[in-house]
Amino acid sequence: FVVFFFLFLFFLFVCNDWVTPQDTNLWGDANRTNNVCPVGWHVPSQTEWAAWASAAGVSSCSSNCLNVLYGTSLKLPSAGDRNGSNGSLGNQGSFGGYWSSTVNGANAYFLSFGATGVLPANLNGRAGGFSVRCIQGS
Repeated sequence: FVVFFFLFLFFLFVCNDWVTPQDTNLWGDANRTNNVCPVGWHVPSQTEWAAWASAAGVSSCSSNCLNVLYGTSLKLPSAGDRNGSNGSLGNQGSFGGYWSSTVNGANAYFLSFGATGVLPANLNGRAGGFSVRCIQGS
């Protein structure tokens, strides 16, 4: 157990990722190794999140954004996050983060929002925990 825990912490802090060796082809379309979505659905790319935010009219949200995002066709709740360093949960009800399938090294892009803004191109280490929303299409 001690060796496993040490290795887990080493890869979490040094690599900022939860898997070694790194694999940037785990999510995305139906051809990916570990597609978390049902057949015909996929985790959106960062470009798809940005296009959706623009089309839904939430890109320029500056107030009451939690309710605005929940009021969209995707009904995005502010589920909070999981800390990549210690696993603690936080920000429930005040923050929403939704992973994209677009990676950048040990990081990946995600859509994030709080009470006063929406960012469709935030970047975070993949060891952190955000929600996943599947969208229909290839």
